[in-house]
Amino acid sequence: MTKVLDFASLMGYYVVTGDERFINLATKVQSMARREVLENQFLEIENWVNSKGFVVSLETDTEDRVEWDDQTVYINSRNRIESRYYTLLHECGHLLISQAWEVSTIAEELEAWKRGRRLARRFKHYVDDARYDTHMTNSIMSYIEWAAEGKNK
Repeated sequence: MTKVLDFASLMGYYVVTGDERFINLATKVQSMARREVLENQFLEIENWVNSKGFVVSLETDTEDRVEWDDQTVYINSRNRIESRYYTLLHECGHLLISQAWEVSTIAEELEAWKRGRRLARRFKHYVDDARYDTHMTNSIMSYIEWAAEGKNK
């Protein structure tokens, strides 16, 4: 909350003085506040994962995935917080689908992204839909390319 007030104060100062240095500073404060919101949302979803009997493991350069055997959701820690959060939502979508889902890999991936977004809405989390869609599209395209390569062999 303090960062939001800082942002508002800086923007007010800019309006009164016209000093453009404060636009950059205000933008930085806004970015820090956004990061804090995403980190809190990540923790809330991580607690949800824990309530399902799974743990979240942030690891450097790991493949984002759910491992059913050790009940762990692995998330690549090198990604920015927004990417980590959206990926965690997606992996939660797999938890919601569960292992019983028996359709194509691409259909399951699409469903996991859809359910992940729904989970965020259930928690009343902020999701930048355009960025979420971009993240989802890039991920789905990698599966389409993977499937196309398999057909060519």
